[in-house]
Amino acid sequence: MNPTTDSERVTGEADRPRKVRSGLLTALLVWLLVANAAAAVLSPFLLVSIRRQSIPDFPEWAGWAVGALSAACVACVLALFRWRRWGIYGYLLAAAAVFAVNVAAGLGPGPAAIGFVGSAVLLLALQVGGPKRGWSQLE
Repeated sequence: MNPTTDSERVTGEADRPRKVRSGLLTALLVWLLVANAAAAVLSPFLLVSIRRQSIPDFPEWAGWAVGALSAACVACVLALFRWRRWGIYGYLLAAAAVFAVNVAAGLGPGPAAIGFVGSAVLLLALQVGGPKRGWSQLE
């Protein structure tokens, strides 16, 4: 007999199969969590001064917008850690919004599109792993 905890009885977790994440997906989610948390904190203060070196009239609001969108990405990555499908959709939406902010702020579409690299790698990481494939385990 397999003993269950009170929380398993209440939430029904004991009835669900155990989910296993691939090493690649785990490493990527940790990286995205750290990188987006850093961007959320640093973008409002550093992004504008860095971008003004190449785009003199880069607007102040863009740093705050990218910071807020990075904070939204942190929430989405945390949702993916909890196997929530909305996390990937939210992450992709935030990445598209960052692209739009960068283009509106004067960065060209080419350099702004570099931000989609993380999204593409995340989508790929969700598709690989054989029995540990992340996409099929999302709820």
